[in-house]
Parts: sequence; C-alpha cells; structure tokens
Amino acid sequence: MDIDQVWMILKLIVLPALMAATVFGLARKLRRRSMRIATRMGASVAAVLSAGVLLFLLLGEVACTKYTRPSYSPDGKHVATISYVLQGALGADYAIVLVRHSWYPFADHAYDGIGSWDFKHEKPGSPEVRWLDDSRLLIRYFDDRTDTEGRAICRNQVGKIRILCENLSR
Repeated sequence: MDIDQVWMILKLIVLPALMAATVFGLARKLRRRSMRIATRMGASVAAVLSAGVLLFLLLGEVACTKYTRPSYSPDGKHVATISYVLQGALGADYAIVLVRHSWYPFADHAYDGIGSWDFKHEKPGSPEVRWLDDSRLLIRYFDDRTDTEGRAICRNQVGKIRILCENLSR
C-alpha cells in the first residue's frame, strides 16, 4: 500500500476525530455540569462508533483489495500505483491507476475500469502500466463492453504526465 492509498484511509480517521475533539473541547465552556457531561459522553460515543465503522471498512479493504508495487518514472519524479478491487461473485474486478509526484502524498486518477488479478501467479493481469519516458505513461487495458455504463475511464493527462490509453479489445 502506497502513501496515496494510506492518505485516503487517514482522512476517514482524521475528520471524525477532529469533530469529536472539537465538541469535547467546546463542552468545557458549558456552564451546567449535566450538559457538559452529556455533551462529552455524546462526543465519546460518536468517536467510538466512527472508529468501529472505520475498522469494519478497513477489514473489507484488506480482504477485497490487492496492491502492486509503485512504478516510478525513469527520472524518479513521478509514481504510478495500481490497486485492484476484487468483487468475486458480485461482478467484474476493477483496477484503479493513480499518478502522483514522488514527494506528494495526494494522487490523481489516471484509469478507472475493468482489471484482472492473476491469482495463480499472484501478480497483476490487466491493465498493463509502464512508463515510456519521464512524462508519458502507457496504460493498456481490455474492455469489450458495448454500453456506456461501467466502461473504463482513462484520462489523457494528469498534471504534466501524458497518459497514453490503449484498449486491447479493438
């Protein structure tokens, strides 16, 4: 798991924690002791419940997601990461390709669409992602869907990185 995926999970922790801490701190200013205790108890219960929901979501994330090693551009300034959302009997598996600066923890989506994980060899199947040079990233994927709903979305540009998308079904 790369820093960009960790950051997406951390924001689920940070926001409820900040809200609970703010309410807990503001409860100090209440004059009536019963209101102060009730407000602090409410903030504590909300923090515990949100932590429980977060742990449940993390359990699902670990069970249903595969990550590949980050792929660095030849100059080392950019990173492409691939994560696979495995749905099993619920439908097709999906892949997400994120691109970011190597020193920046926030990534942009370059590809969202059908993907496949090779369980036999424990390695990624599709899409194929590789750097052509410092500013061009090739994403080769297979999407033979004819309807517009659920089709792969491959961007042409992420920042200064040009994304070359190639659908192998054509």
